[in-house]
Amino acid sequence: MIQIKYGNILSETEGVICHGVNCKNKFGSGLAKQIAQKYPTAKEDYHSVENKILGQVKFSKVTPLLEIAHCFTQEEYGYDSRKYADLNAITVCLTKVLEQRRLYTVFVPLIGCGLGGLSFERDLCPMLNILGNTYNFTFYCPRKQHGEGQ
Repeated sequence: MIQIKYGNILSETEGVICHGVNCKNKFGSGLAKQIAQKYPTAKEDYHSVENKILGQVKFSKVTPLLEIAHCFTQEEYGYDSRKYADLNAITVCLTKVLEQRRLYTVFVPLIGCGLGGLSFERDLCPMLNILGNTYNFTFYCPRKQHGEGQ
């Protein structure tokens, strides 16, 4: 089952916050940049991974009650509206997190959308709905879209 929340995913203080990262050792844009500013050890943990491959997950304990799940979902990165995120890698990563952290609240952002180039409606939403049939997690929307419910 999927619970939907609106706002800043980094306001959470316990559980597991997932986010997508690239395999090129760059951790300075989007949600990764915000995580690095709030939790510098998370950035250090990301950089400590020697062989970064799609589908890999690196967990960073940033407080006694909160972990960051670095989901390796992009081989490359860029700022030109190309599709960099790999939907299969996102699915693999989120499945790993949801399996390994079953007893925790898992928070999922618009992973792969934005700088990753995926469409929420066409790419991410159908995959999340499939995962939501098996796993419980909280999906974070940055803000309500016009016409959405309370």
